[in-house]
Amino acid sequence: MIDAQTSIEDVLPLELIDVSMKATSREEVLEAFADMFEQAGCLSDRAQFLKDAWWREGEGPTGIGDGIAIPHSKSEGVSKTSLAVARIPEAVEWPSLDDGPCRAFVMFAVRSDDQNQEVHLLSKVAVALCHKEVVETLLTSDDPKTIRCALSGEESNE
Repeated sequence: MIDAQTSIEDVLPLELIDVSMKATSREEVLEAFADMFEQAGCLSDRAQFLKDAWWREGEGPTGIGDGIAIPHSKSEGVSKTSLAVARIPEAVEWPSLDDGPCRAFVMFAVRSDDQNQEVHLLSKVAVALCHKEVVETLLTSDDPKTIRCALSGEESNE
């Protein structure tokens, strides 16, 4: 169960950071995230997770500007609340607050019974992404540990 003490490190294992995701469309990005979560054992129902992710995408833009989107799904199809991070070589069209395309993503897969924790995790990531150096790290670093540390607000020792 996720609570207010849960850190980014608790829900973002290094294997869920892909700095070279192979995707050329919004659909491919969400499918690739579903694959990542499924391979990591975070999903109990991939189809339900994707259905809920697309429902959320229909509610309003998840692109926050500067080429970054934070798609998220609170779903019965999630067995373990987790985050995943990915970057693609070329930006894709994505509904965004600045109307620009996106090429870096922080995807949330949240168990439906983790009450209010989606907001807790979203706020932690949103606060981190207010800092230009975190955005730059997400857009340029090839080191998963550095990316996770940046999102966590901690410095990497490597």
